[in-house]
Amino acid sequence: MTKSDQIDVKGDGRVVLYKREGLKNPVWQARLRIPNSTGYKIVSTKTDDLRAAERFALNLYEELYIHVRSGGSIKSKTFRQVFDEWVRSATAVAPTRQGGSWDKTIERAGTYALEFFGSKRIDEITASDFSDYWVWRKSHYNRKPPSNGTLKRERTCLVPVFKYAVAKGYIGSVPDTNTPKAPTIRRSTFTVQEWRTITTKMRQWVKEGQKKSTGRDRFIAQQYFLILANTGMRVGELRGLKWGDLRTVQTDGGSRLVAYVRGKTGAREVVFQAVLMST
Repeated sequence: MTKSDQIDVKGDGRVVLYKREGLKNPVWQARLRIPNSTGYKIVSTKTDDLRAAERFALNLYEELYIHVRSGGSIKSKTFRQVFDEWVRSATAVAPTRQGGSWDKTIERAGTYALEFFGSKRIDEITASDFSDYWVWRKSHYNRKPPSNGTLKRERTCLVPVFKYAVAKGYIGSVPDTNTPKAPTIRRSTFTVQEWRTITTKMRQWVKEGQKKSTGRDRFIAQQYFLILANTGMRVGELRGLKWGDLRTVQTDGGSRLVAYVRGKTGAREVVFQAVLMST
């Protein structure tokens, strides 16, 4: 195609019409360049009438311009196309961050999402679509209704697909994919009678094991349980506890042992509520 074969409709190189050489009855082709996007959009106007081709190209340009301004891309692909690309890329480049296989992630991401989003353009998928998806998922399953935990794990597997789409320029950002919030249900604690039964049985269990090879392990397990129960420490916090993390403080109720612990929520201090080292 030579320069004389092109018609610059807007005079700025953004909407160009041309006909392909070597065809018996060529129609006008449109090459569109949209601000703030990379590459060109090339489409057939499906007409050999110049004025009709100009109207088609200008209308399409305006549609794409608005689409890009709202976060879309002229490289738009369907969710299924992007998913397939992501699968090839993920499995070819490297294992997961934990060094494992992508198989489980791919299975969770694709089992239901492909059915729901498959033919939808990925740059048209919004937070509203994901809200509809989670509702849909509650009634679409193989064996039993998915729990909120299951949906959260599925969301974690879907996010890499959209991050890949961002990296490839198919979308401007990852849409809000948040799953429905589960109601907060506090775990019930032991009743006074249950607590008395547990501690009494533990003392009996430890005493019975004194002459066995597991006697020391029973005693340690008893103290481990008592520390957790009387301080509110998490298991991970207690695992990392050292003698240097302990100190004694004076309170209105007398001397108390305080532990400085570190866990998933950061560092904090916990107070021992009772004398623990007794059988």
